[in-house]
Amino acid sequence: VFNIGSGKNYSVNEIADMVSKKHPRIHTEPRIEPRENLADIGKAKRDLKWSPKMNIKKWIQSQV
Repeated sequence: VFNIGSGKNYSVNEIADMVSKKHPRIHTEPRIEPRENLADIGKAKRDLKWSPKMNIKKWIQSQV
């Protein structure tokens, strides 16, 4: 099993800001979820010689 991620943690609010800068966000009641969810990509880097090639913020901005 390999965790794949960027190695950087983003909040839901940060992702929402990246996706929609033109429209105001609608806030709902908070849900019970982990405050942080950061994939440990060390095993993939070590065993597969893998590392992320795309910055998620730049990718999202190129798509919207």
